Amino acid sequence: MALHQDESGVIKLNDRATKAEEVSRRKFIHSAAMGAAAIGATIALKGSGVLAQTGESGQVEVDAIMLSYVASPLGSIASTTNTYQKSHATTIKLTATQNTALTLSASVSTFGNFSIGGSNTYRQTNSTSATNAITLRRSVVESFTTPAPGAIGNTVFVGLLKPEMQMDGFSGGFSFRFLKAVDKFGVKHSDLQANGAGGQFKPATVTSFLSKYVTDPALLVGPRFKLKSSILLSAGVVNTFSLTKATGSGFSTSKSATTSVEITRKVTVGVPMVFSATFEVGFRIEVQQTALQEFTTDKILTCATTLNRSSLGVNKIYWDRVFKTFVVIDLGPPAAQTKVQGVVRDTFGSPIANGVVSLQAGTVEYMAVTDSNGNYSIKTAAADTIPSGTYPLVVGNDSTNIATGSGSAFWDFWDIDPWAAQNHEINGEAINLN
Repeated sequence: MALHQDESGVIKLNDRATKAEEVSRRKFIHSAAMGAAAIGATIALKGSGVLAQTGESGQVEVDAIMLSYVASPLGSIASTTNTYQKSHATTIKLTATQNTALTLSASVSTFGNFSIGGSNTYRQTNSTSATNAITLRRSVVESFTTPAPGAIGNTVFVGLLKPEMQMDGFSGGFSFRFLKAVDKFGVKHSDLQANGAGGQFKPATVTSFLSKYVTDPALLVGPRFKLKSSILLSAGVVNTFSLTKATGSGFSTSKSATTSVEITRKVTVGVPMVFSATFEVGFRIEVQQTALQEFTTDKILTCATTLNRSSLGVNKIYWDRVFKTFVVIDLGPPAAQTKVQGVVRDTFGSPIANGVVSLQAGTVEYMAVTDSNGNYSIKTAAADTIPSGTYPLVVGNDSTNIATGSGSAFWDFWDIDPWAAQNHEINGEAINLN
């Protein structure tokens, strides 16, 4: 029996060659012995590190792959919308949990696009920076919105539902590429937690996904998370922020997160022994996602969030480098001490409402929003401290240096452009307050 490989890379039986081949008794005995040895190797495969034999091939479907999430704005009575641009990329590596020594390498070749639900299209390329990784990105702009109010259960997870991958065996392992997915998903935290979104997500997959949404400030630390700003907001005042992220990070194994998904269907070609032993239904595949952003652009994500608090308090905004999304958490009431306070006025001396005033202490901005009389007051959360020093105090197109210490500082801004005061940037990333 002979094998041949068609143009698509699928291994098929060559019946004509099989019929033409004459097998001697010696060859038959030799082949039988080799077959028995191979079967024995397959039985002992789990944890053995045996690699695939040349010519093995098949398709594997998993229950879901998480690409990002839309964090509900904790402490607010409103919602958040993430708009993912086509350049918002996800770079992933795969590991088969039944045989962690088996190398799974990206092999996109000319198969660049794959369909979602038979219509929408995602793009895939071999990663240019991460070895054995595939980079996924959208072919259209996509938006997902959390329901109100800002509660953990309303956070929405975003990804691919039942994606199917082609697996082709080679002497050093398997190559993989995406063929299609049943649909994309945007599923609430509470729906995943309650019943796996109607049973579409396996329990271990649900646990894996939910663990990637972090709200504990003690765990929102580098290198995965970066604190962007701390904002004091008054009760009952509607503050709509538009947060725009420009680019992501370079590749680093320290900036990664791993989810675990379950194989729900497989199709084998011929009798690929190592493939079957590694990718059986019910087995799991680990998906390592990195902070790598393959495509440099001026905007990969816009997060529009309305922070309308029921009580005076502090919200912190973090950037999740791996899943390339903003996380808004609630720190509760502010500390008693006021760091800086004052008034913001325009060129006519009139107060500017809804202006953003920020104290730029290193890479973190401690912000406040002016009230209807132009007054602002910068305070931190009770557990926060700002090291004593001199930092820029900024509003719009104006700034001054303010010394922070044991007491409160005072500074009034005059001759400020109202539009500039309401459209702010943090290290080149825009924060628009409307």
